[in-house]
Parts: sequence; C-alpha cells; structure tokens
Amino acid sequence: MRLLRVDKLADAEFIDKRLATAISHQSISSEANKRPDVVKMEKFLEVELGKKFGAETFDLPPILVAWYPPRKSASNDKKTLLIYGHYDVQPELTGWSYPAFKHTRVQGPSGERLYGRDSTDDKGPVLGWLNAIEAHKNAGVEIPVNLIFCFEGMEESSSEGFTAFLEKYGNDFFKDVDGGVIADNYWNTAKCPCLTYGLRGINYFRVTITGAPKQLHSGIYGGAVAEPMTDLFSLFSKLVNNEGKILIPGINDQVEPLTEKEKALYKKIRFKLKDFTDAIGDTKVVSVEAKAA
Repeated sequence: MRLLRVDKLADAEFIDKRLATAISHQSISSEANKRPDVVKMEKFLEVELGKKFGAETFDLPPILVAWYPPRKSASNDKKTLLIYGHYDVQPELTGWSYPAFKHTRVQGPSGERLYGRDSTDDKGPVLGWLNAIEAHKNAGVEIPVNLIFCFEGMEESSSEGFTAFLEKYGNDFFKDVDGGVIADNYWNTAKCPCLTYGLRGINYFRVTITGAPKQLHSGIYGGAVAEPMTDLFSLFSKLVNNEGKILIPGINDQVEPLTEKEKALYKKIRFKLKDFTDAIGDTKVVSVEAKAA
C-alpha cells in the first residue's frame, strides 16, 4: 500500500505546475540570444533541487550536480546511482499545431496527449526523478540507493564544456558510482513503457582533403586534375554502404554476438514496423529483418 501511495503522490501537480513551468523556459542552447533562458532553466532546477537535496552549480556553461541524500549523509551501505539528463532544448522550428513553449493538454481518440517542446527530451524525465523522490519522502518510503544527479545545459550543442567538467570534477564527484541511468530516451512505441539498457555509440572525425592551391576553371581543367570532392566521395564510400553496414576492416571484431537470452527478450518487445515508419514519415529502412517483414 505504501508503494501505491508513492505512485499517487508522484503524479500530484507534476504536469500542470512543475513540468509546465519548465516547458515555458525557452532554453535553446544553440541560439546565443536564448542562452539567458538556459540559465533561467538551470536556476529553476537549482531551486527545485535545493529545496531538499544538496545541489551545486558549475558555471560556463551551467552544469548542475546534486546528491540524494545530501553528499555528507549518503549511506556507504547502499549502491550509488548516477542520473544524467539535460535541460536545454532544440529550436522551435515549424509545424507546431500548439505553442511550442506552452504546456497544452489535448484530448484525442486514443486518450489525452500533452504537447510542449522538450516534454520528453529531456525536461519531463529530469523532473520525473525529482517528483519520484519527493513522493517517496512524503509516503515515508526509503529509496534503496544513493542518487547523484548530473544535469547539463548544453547537450543539444555537442555538450560544450562537459568534457572539461568531467576532467576536473569527475574523479571526485563520481568515484563511488556503481551504475548510471540516462534520463534522455524514448519509448519504442507510444502505447507501452520501456526501459532502455543500451545506446548506440558515436565517434567524431575531421577529414581534410587538399587539392590544387588555387582556383581552377572546370572548363579547362575539369577531368584532368584530381578533385578533392571526388576523393571525398571515394573515401566515404569505403566507410559504410547504403545498407548501413560499416565497411571498416576489423571494426566488428570486438562486438559480442547476441545471446539467446537477448534474442528471446527482443521477441517480446511490442514493436511494429508500421508504427516506426509512421513516426518518421518514411518507409525506407536499412534493417534486413525489417525489410523481410
């Protein structure tokens, strides 16, 4: 019954007050004129965290770190979980049927929907953790782990400054972390909740191709001089094919094959290809299994 009380308390005023306020902050990190709104959103979070948790802010750009219970009173007998999230957002862009930065409830044929920029990526999940903690406290239910929150304000701008922050503070703040949760993901269907336990990796590379040191007229030199653009096409064609297969020799040597347990789990996932293609607005997919279906 106490856990049911936690669930009830976790919903109390979460959407219409806390989340609605967060959505109203136009914290677009990629636009210089919106950086003050990023700071305002950070200050809002700082107040929310600072009410009951030990919170510290690190500027330029603002990164918020908080501990629950407060750092000095954390239990050594509990595991420690790191919660990562971000509070900056993508630009508004076009195509909105409702104001992007105003929380809007809409009743539809499949139930109520909530609209607002960054409701899911990532203000909703970030604030959900705070609401869950408050609900546990109000219900008198102890959280079985120590929690460390790390929320950044530049994730949508290549996490500018985050690497420097980790290099400076990571060994101190996160040395006792036993596991991490990225509060920045999606369900694979709009009808069933899911827990994501893995994400794609990514590497960045800079490629520079040089050619003749001056401009050459294509009518005279075209076809006779090696062109950096065609060299670039040739190079990129050796990295990946149009089926999404990476062609770099040896890159898959350390990739572990799926276990039978994983295969069995994947078969139970409530995933429909049509739902996926409808969501992206295109029927083209690169998965062999999807094409076979």
